[in-house]
Amino acid sequence: MRPAHTVICTVGTSLFRPNLAGLRADDPEPNRQALARAYAACDWEAVAAGLGTHGPTDWLCGAKINSLASLVAKGYAAANANLVFCHSDTADGQAIGRILEVYFRRAGHSSVQARTITDLQDRDPRLFRTRGLRNLAREVCKVIRDYGAASCAINATGGYKAQIAIAVLMGQALGVPVYYKHELFDEIIAFPPMPVALDFEAWMRLSGLLFVLQADLQPADWSRTTLATLRRSRAWSIARRSTGLTTSSSRRLGRSFTRPSASGSGRPATRSCRHRSQRAKRSRRTSRTRATCTRSAG
Repeated sequence: MRPAHTVICTVGTSLFRPNLAGLRADDPEPNRQALARAYAACDWEAVAAGLGTHGPTDWLCGAKINSLASLVAKGYAAANANLVFCHSDTADGQAIGRILEVYFRRAGHSSVQARTITDLQDRDPRLFRTRGLRNLAREVCKVIRDYGAASCAINATGGYKAQIAIAVLMGQALGVPVYYKHELFDEIIAFPPMPVALDFEAWMRLSGLLFVLQADLQPADWSRTTLATLRRSRAWSIARRSTGLTTSSSRRLGRSFTRPSASGSGRPATRSCRHRSQRAKRSRRTSRTRATCTRSAG
């Protein structure tokens, strides 16, 4: 197996807790003391520099640095591989992403990117499920599409358990090797191949529509622009066939937006006064036409 030239990494927060948070400012070892002070001051560049004084296999450097060192040592990744860190949409996630960027650039990696996965957070479980995990899957697909599956690997060591599961699934489905290192392992391991496949070009094209059609969304969550764009796309007819959505029900879907009532109470109003007026006019015209036809026939 050739070494990967691009490694996609899921990122957790173990570098902060328990590792750096457990340091003391009065530690007798000067490097650890300086690292404790930099962490307390939220000086992330100084934290990255302080971690550089320790070996990459030192537990203090955290699971991400340890696992990447093991990947390179075992020949699974090139020594100067491109690194893409997918971190959570939290203050800790962004801080750790910044530390990893600085650390690995100092270590000589040609390209290091820290990417925030929007809505991958622990404040709102519904957002985490409906948007955060989906955004993670899309980001992994984008990187693999940009760099090519043959040159990529996934390091699924850090992050939320669901985040790791998504990374493993995407890697297995797209034929990209996936690696994992537990804190008690002395080396990183590769996940065995699983009988999973995915047409990720089709998934990338349809994922937005599938999000709109999922059962737990209410019409108030949709915008007219989004729905109009999706209905114009070829993906709409594909999804209608695959989900059993009939033509009449898809039309009702487009009319089922909630609108504020005239009283401002916010209760749903599915038809406006203008629509009712137009329908009444059509009804009167039809009645006049029938009356005229009846007189003519008489």
